[in-house]
Amino acid sequence: MIILSFLLPLLVSFTLSKYFENGTFRTLLTFPIGRVRYLAVKSGVLIALSFLFPLFTTLLWINIWYLPFVGIEYFAIMSISALASVFVITSTSILISVVSRNSFATAIGGLSLWGGVFYVKTNRELLENSPQIVHTIRRFLDPLGFANFTFYNWMSDFNFGDVLVSLGLSFGLSVMLLVVATIIFKNVEV
Repeated sequence: MIILSFLLPLLVSFTLSKYFENGTFRTLLTFPIGRVRYLAVKSGVLIALSFLFPLFTTLLWINIWYLPFVGIEYFAIMSISALASVFVITSTSILISVVSRNSFATAIGGLSLWGGVFYVKTNRELLENSPQIVHTIRRFLDPLGFANFTFYNWMSDFNFGDVLVSLGLSFGLSVMLLVVATIIFKNVEV
């Protein structure tokens, strides 16, 4: 998932932001297609393509290592949380792309954002001394990490409801980011 979180901003940068720079959007919008429809189709294709890798990786990972030890509910939670993580990464990259209209800025912005999330996720000292808001934000930006953390601590207080709320809010955040990107794209000059 770490590799994917660094590759998805680059994918969005070279498929969406590049069209702003080389004038392809101006040409495409001369055809009878609406801006919202074009961005919806482009975003849908990007999200669908980016969903394939984590889904198959999670299936393979769970089948090899954990299937004899866990139930189907863990399999479902991990698959959905992998998709939620990809959806959050892709929607933030699309928003950065629409706002900046520059492929280099999209790539650097997306890589910096997800590099920061990865740094916060792996730095134990920072996590122990941080306020609760950092844990809450991390929970929505990294649902797969939160689901893994919850599963590995299942002996103490494993709660599927907590994970499901986190997943629902992550999907809600992603949809909200796509709506904001669509509104900005409707009003931006190409």
